[in-house]
Amino acid sequence: MFAVKHPKRGWEQREGIPTLAQMQEIVGGNIEHFYLPLKGRMGNEKQIDLFVNEEGKLLDLPVNIGILNIDELALVDILVGPIIAVRHDLEGETATLTDDDLGILKRLEGAVKTEELVFIPAEHEMFSYALRRLGRESS
Repeated sequence: MFAVKHPKRGWEQREGIPTLAQMQEIVGGNIEHFYLPLKGRMGNEKQIDLFVNEEGKLLDLPVNIGILNIDELALVDILVGPIIAVRHDLEGETATLTDDDLGILKRLEGAVKTEELVFIPAEHEMFSYALRRLGRESS
């Protein structure tokens, strides 16, 4: 299984493992990879991969999740458009999400803090506040 998050909505669970063509269809173009550095319930590092439209910012797709560095009070990145979440196996091949992974993604519907970063969905009230504090505007 994998999950998809559209801007201003929660994670939607889908069956199977997406092909490259399916991921490109979901995000509306070529894909770009982001690694989600979170810990699981047992403290182990999770290997969740996020994929977005490679040209999403150039295409002015709607903001989905902001990534902030708390220590430096800096905006690290903004993920725009639909986001696909999968994991990878030891060979680097796309693999199905676990139930623990889905729980972590559900936590991403609120603001989630890792050791250095905070992931804030655009629909969360903290998103606009964080951007104002950083001197940026939300789109």
